[in-house]
Amino acid sequence: MLDRLCWRRRLAVRIVAAFLCLSALPSSKGFAGPIEHQGDLAESNAPVSPGPFVGTEPSILALYKTITYTATVLTTDQIWYMGIAEKAEDTGGLFGIVNTITSPLLTYAFEYTWERCCEEPPGPDGVRPVDPNKAILYRLISMTRTFTLALLFGNELGASALMTVAISTTRTVAYVANDMIWNRLTSSGKPEPTAVAMVGK
Repeated sequence: MLDRLCWRRRLAVRIVAAFLCLSALPSSKGFAGPIEHQGDLAESNAPVSPGPFVGTEPSILALYKTITYTATVLTTDQIWYMGIAEKAEDTGGLFGIVNTITSPLLTYAFEYTWERCCEEPPGPDGVRPVDPNKAILYRLISMTRTFTLALLFGNELGASALMTVAISTTRTVAYVANDMIWNRLTSSGKPEPTAVAMVGK
């Protein structure tokens, strides 16, 4: 039993390390070199067509974003819990239920609050960029919730910390991807005037 638990933890550490390495790789644009044609730059910053969900009320948009995000992460959360937690066999089902209830509630409350108070304006192409402050703040809140649940279900400190890191890694990837998709779906197609003027110069 102990050997199997150690093997699962080593596997989890390797998977998390792989995720972190992949996320640290530069984008393909980083290898293009410093020289770019002005026309290419203007074309890349051209406004996009308005998204199908432009003008959606914050309460409804927060609900949509919560559904698409939690549909993915609730599955990966359960996989990590069953693979790492010492009490997985005894509390796996209970963790799944509590996680299914608390995760969407937290996500919806955070998304709705952010939409109302702190949303960034569109970028040069009319699409809001992913806000790193938003992602970091949500991740800290979400990690606190995950770590607390792991401890409440009787897992040791080390296993709880490892599980929190693993879950947070996959959730970070899913959260950023979800934000990028919804920022494009809600794009007004109207770039900021100052940004357009700078591109034209």
